Amino acid sequence: MPFPNVTSVLVKLGDLLVQEGIHLYGTDEKIQWVKTELMRIQFFLGDAESKWKNRDTAMMNWVKEITYVGYEIEDLIDLIKYKNEIRRRRKGFIGSVSRFAHFPGEIITLHKVGSKIDKIKAKLEDISNSKDRYGIIATGNRVNEESGVDEMINIERFHSPHFVDDTDVVGFDGYMQKLIARLLNQANPARSVVSITGMGGLGKTTLARKVFNCPQVKENFPTVAWIAVSQKNTLINLLREIAKQVMDLGKGGPRRSEGESSSSLSIQKMNQMDELELKSAIFEFLKGRNYLVVLDDVWSTDDWGKICHIFPDDNNGSKILLTTRDMKVAEHADPRSTPLELQVLGDAESWELLLRNIFARNHEFKVDQIKELEALGQKLASRCGGLPLALVVLGGLLRRNVNYDSWSEILDTMHWESMTNGQRCLEILALSYKDLPNYQIKSCFLYISTFPKDCLISPAKLIRLWIAEGFIPNDERSALEETAEGYFNILIQRSLVQVAKRSKPGKRVKKIRIHDVLRDWCAEEAQKSGLLNTINSEKKIKPSLTASNDNRVAIHNTNLDDLHASSLGNARTILTFGLNSCGKSRNIFDHFNLLRVLDLQGSSGIQYLPDKIGELIHLRYMGIRNTEVTNLPSSIGQLPYLQTFDARGTKITKVPISFWKIQSLMYVYLPCFSENVPRNEITQNLHKLYMGFTLINHRIKWLVLYNFLQQQNKLVSLTIDVAKGLLEKNETNEKKEGANIGCCIPLDVISLFFSKKDLRFIKLYGEIRGLFYHDQFFPKNLTELTLKMSNLNNDPMGILGKLQYLMLLRLGIGSYQGTTLHCYAGYFPRLKHLSLEWKFISREWDVQYGAMPELATLHINGCFYMDKIAIGLHYLTALKELRLSDIPPKIEKRVMKEEGADWPIIKHIPSINLRRAW
Repeated sequence: MPFPNVTSVLVKLGDLLVQEGIHLYGTDEKIQWVKTELMRIQFFLGDAESKWKNRDTAMMNWVKEITYVGYEIEDLIDLIKYKNEIRRRRKGFIGSVSRFAHFPGEIITLHKVGSKIDKIKAKLEDISNSKDRYGIIATGNRVNEESGVDEMINIERFHSPHFVDDTDVVGFDGYMQKLIARLLNQANPARSVVSITGMGGLGKTTLARKVFNCPQVKENFPTVAWIAVSQKNTLINLLREIAKQVMDLGKGGPRRSEGESSSSLSIQKMNQMDELELKSAIFEFLKGRNYLVVLDDVWSTDDWGKICHIFPDDNNGSKILLTTRDMKVAEHADPRSTPLELQVLGDAESWELLLRNIFARNHEFKVDQIKELEALGQKLASRCGGLPLALVVLGGLLRRNVNYDSWSEILDTMHWESMTNGQRCLEILALSYKDLPNYQIKSCFLYISTFPKDCLISPAKLIRLWIAEGFIPNDERSALEETAEGYFNILIQRSLVQVAKRSKPGKRVKKIRIHDVLRDWCAEEAQKSGLLNTINSEKKIKPSLTASNDNRVAIHNTNLDDLHASSLGNARTILTFGLNSCGKSRNIFDHFNLLRVLDLQGSSGIQYLPDKIGELIHLRYMGIRNTEVTNLPSSIGQLPYLQTFDARGTKITKVPISFWKIQSLMYVYLPCFSENVPRNEITQNLHKLYMGFTLINHRIKWLVLYNFLQQQNKLVSLTIDVAKGLLEKNETNEKKEGANIGCCIPLDVISLFFSKKDLRFIKLYGEIRGLFYHDQFFPKNLTELTLKMSNLNNDPMGILGKLQYLMLLRLGIGSYQGTTLHCYAGYFPRLKHLSLEWKFISREWDVQYGAMPELATLHINGCFYMDKIAIGLHYLTALKELRLSDIPPKIEKRVMKEEGADWPIIKHIPSINLRRAW
């Protein structure tokens, strides 16, 4: 159960009494009483936990009441600190006059604060009295909310087994061969549906994804798309997702073959289409194409019937790969095609899969230890009913304590002979959840259910949300983000989330997903515990709904206009996914004064933020990415606790001066950088900064940026994007004299990077003139560097190769205009991943013995001017993967197996993936 954050509130109350003691409006004694009462309540939470496990309804309500009071106390602390900060700003004679003038306001504030504390006291007294009625007893010890946190310290960061790895699936080889053969079968060129059926947790989606990602399959189908259908998706949203995926909307425009004219369809136009228009657009786009579309998790024959006619049959071998739990759906979709029905694993396969998930990549345990536990482990495996998902989750639980006593204790709780396989899976999940080290990690896990089914989740965004929600405790030993990464790492280690994508260097996790069975369980548990509530098109908020259930709300695939905003008045979090309309958005901020997290990413209809936004003083996280917002009100500077602001993909061209004075800002993502940044009193706590540049007043902006960056000594990640404007002009043939100058990043600005000791990640999109004449530009600890549109004339490897800790290097479109690259011995000692991308001009690349000794992956994408792959590539003995994408025929010919001129220097590479240019 996710316990109320009593310890966190107690710490905040203690800090308040110490730091703001003389400015508590005479309420310090009342606040001390609240703190003392909370300390008493802590001693009863141990008994509450045991009763919660038995689903005692009265107990669950009692714990929820403590949770809600904790929220109220946190809001009160914010209010007091905010009012005191305003008071401190009134200084000098004018300040004295101001204080005198505001004396009536001080009296009103005193009354409000006192009244709020009195209400909190009354609620705490009622909670304390009710524990006797519920039979809750003191256990003599407080619930240790921090226990187990040290578990993460010795875990190898972001290295753990996960459900989508080839090493972690058993019994799929035969299924894969059958599916691939059916998808590539040209004996009957008619469009057909190939279905995978079976109960939840058998691995239908995993199998489909492995087949979908198979190079042999992708090479056969020029147009591919993966669609998560979902039981709760509306038809209009499903059609939009299909259009977006098959046309590659949002990735530089619609997918098109060579010589084909560009489609005028955009995401904005797509969102304005009705169902008939979308169906017609999809049908016309797919007509004549050889396509593979995966429809994952189709629940009913009606779902298929509503969309089946949008997939044309041109007798060219196109296929639909469908996954469903219902055999009737599969048979209805294509009566001529026999569904592939997955079976549960046998005892031997179950033990093999469990063993892989316990010991994979774990070098601490020896073979004799496995033999000692084998009999017990096989019993545990058999209790999972042959469900791969249950075995993976159980493996994550057993991995934590690999000893006989711990495993025996778990086995003793698994008396599930009368349960179905699906029920067993949920019980194993509940066991693993209860075994998480503390309630904060439990809250972090349940919080993942806010994201839609099959959603690819950014760990960076998830961690920022956890921090904003207050799930991450302050720890003197580590920063908040480091603690959050430790929590995230534990969830991976326990196999409660799946790793969907890793960056090659260090295998840092880039994207995760959660299995739909686990997600559904989390959503139900989160709602029962009062942590959060999910709303979709079938589940509207009504005015009669009590606000106590809506402290955190995730809104999926519906219109905010349809919601009764007044019923969400106590919401601390609003996250939107697929929000179709915000026509009344000017009024939605009238009701949400307690918000700490507001994420409206991708919501249509939001064109501006009202001045009212400045009244949301509790706000920690604001996301308006990919909305139509064009301006920011100056009142945004009144948000004293704002940590994250993400406005990428908006039309904002100017940022108020007040914004840069928010001292709590840590993560800022802006589509523009304006010249009105103050010299003094600006935030100096930025960890991550992303900003675009327009060509207007660019010289002034660079000077302002120089002064701004001088004061930012905590930066970890920096992105400067000035290339977008130039690319747009090139694409529309509207080049203007001086555009290249505007897109040039001055050396003075880049020279500031060298002194930023914490700066690890740099992305520079824009021209860099004369950069590489000495090595005093990039910080020595830099680990990732991306350059695009740099137009470098001199070989950059001489300087970049000396960066001792660089692990990832991307040289993107237009980064280098020279004809040769040289990597000499000793260059790039720790480089793991190198990417040379589209329109890279270099014709010759020379790699000497001793260069890049740890390079694991090499990606060459569309390097049309290269005459050969590289001289000396055979020296890279650590190279595990070579990806050649959109390469010209001359390179394709040179790398042909056994026959190509370059084959002798690449034949040692285990994985070579080739995708020719269309």
